[in-house]
Amino acid sequence: MNNEMRMYGQSIMTNCGNKFIFRSNYKDIADLQEICGFSENEKEILKNATKGECLFISGNRRIHTKVILLDMEKEIIKDSGGR
Repeated sequence: MNNEMRMYGQSIMTNCGNKFIFRSNYKDIADLQEICGFSENEKEILKNATKGECLFISGNRRIHTKVILLDMEKEIIKDSGGR
């Protein structure tokens, strides 16, 4: 990741009070590692998460969670191209 992208990404991540971080590839996790300081367990969660599973970060708390959409929400985002 180039320095400009890193700077903007870090600003966004550090200014968010709550974050949902979903499954990602190793390179993206490594880049986020510099900002979020994931534990080995958290990195494994992000590499192996199934659909809807994520790491929820709120302040200093980190929770492995699963987001389950209501039928109405699925209808709204059905054509967004997600996994």
